[in-house]
Amino acid sequence: MYTASTSPQPLNVVSSEKLAAFGTMYEDEVGRVFRYCRNGAVALTMGQLCQMAATQLNTWSRTLREPQRRSDSYLGGGAGVSIGVGTAPTENQWADGLAAFGTAATGVSGIIAGHETITSTGTDFKLVSPVPRNATPATGATRCGVIVSPYNGVVVTETDMTRPPVCVAQWPVPINYYFWGLVRGIGAASTQGVIVAGDAVAPSVSTAGAVTPYILTVPAGTDAAGGTLTPAQQVPVGWAAQAASTYTAVGVVLFNLP
Repeated sequence: MYTASTSPQPLNVVSSEKLAAFGTMYEDEVGRVFRYCRNGAVALTMGQLCQMAATQLNTWSRTLREPQRRSDSYLGGGAGVSIGVGTAPTENQWADGLAAFGTAATGVSGIIAGHETITSTGTDFKLVSPVPRNATPATGATRCGVIVSPYNGVVVTETDMTRPPVCVAQWPVPINYYFWGLVRGIGAASTQGVIVAGDAVAPSVSTAGAVTPYILTVPAGTDAAGGTLTPAQQVPVGWAAQAASTYTAVGVVLFNLP
């Protein structure tokens, strides 16, 4: 975990250059925790709640090609495997994401260190930690899946969000810039509805990027205003520390995200 004295990128600075691994944690002087993210869509403003970007299609349960051990250290990688995919990710698009291959009984998983441009016929990508030799499956004997880091390409939470919230912007962030997103501790929050200090808050179903009081009514799955909640919106993301009484205002929330 980084601190102010060890971080390659100051907490309140955004960068056009990637300076840390996605998901890296940073703890500030008062114990608030941030994760290293990339803004993947519209420019972010202070207090906007962000969710994981849409996962790339055709990257799960793919044919595993030519599993092999590597002695080189391309981008810090250890083991190398090659898979056939239905799309062609750009270089390092999956870096810091997850790879899992084999069966539950004999498979292994690991974080991806980096990769070259992956073609439909398969290109090597490297894992951060080497795969044990006795766990490497035989060629063609199994399947492999990869997924982009949830902190790579975050987007403002949608009113019908279907993916988990991952961070909260605490300052403006241009598109495709890298930043530290708040995950735990007190911070500014875009709010919708009348929020009272102490309220649990959840993603809003009517204002993108905002939080609203977590009050479920009958029937289950609706909010206090009768809006339909997706499963991702039925879990609180924090508790209000300061009342916010005007719509789409900025309140103060004690956040608790993964």
